[in-house]
Amino acid sequence: DDVSSPRTIGLLTWSEDPKHFPTVVNPLLQLEGIGDVLEPRQGWTMLGKTYSSGHEADLEDVLLRKVIRTVSMKGAEYAVWYPMRREGKFYKEKPEDQCRRLLEHAAIGRAYSAKAGVWDVRLNCYGLDAADNEFVIGLMYKDLYPLSKIVEDMRKTAHSSFFMKSFGPFFVGQRVFVHAPSN
Repeated sequence: DDVSSPRTIGLLTWSEDPKHFPTVVNPLLQLEGIGDVLEPRQGWTMLGKTYSSGHEADLEDVLLRKVIRTVSMKGAEYAVWYPMRREGKFYKEKPEDQCRRLLEHAAIGRAYSAKAGVWDVRLNCYGLDAADNEFVIGLMYKDLYPLSKIVEDMRKTAHSSFFMKSFGPFFVGQRVFVHAPSN
């Protein structure tokens, strides 16, 4: 359920096959009884793909299973999903400066994960997003408060305060149902 809009929902779906979305998801959302009640909110569709940083011990797990495992976890009652886009000047920074800024930013996420058990999903959406965003971020936890606090704390990093062009819109939802994978 969308916390900020009582007549809308968020639907999270995934597939290794990109045909899944136009051939399965879109027709499903247009079925009588669904399509006549639900209407997509313009600018709120988020499409992303898993990606590799090059440091993964198990690349296949990171690309094919980790995200599904994360979004299906028990206890992930609330979620905040949002797209983000960096300023072009970030890409002109020296690679070691980019790395330093990203590590500072990531340390906050790791601290929340270690201390409170907050889960995150990061998807790449270069060339896939209608608004030209670069990433889709999902934060999940049993309560809503820490998710907002993570976003607040990350805004204070050099990465966010100097190099981010846009964040959002933010979808804030309470999970109603999850169809967990069988494996």
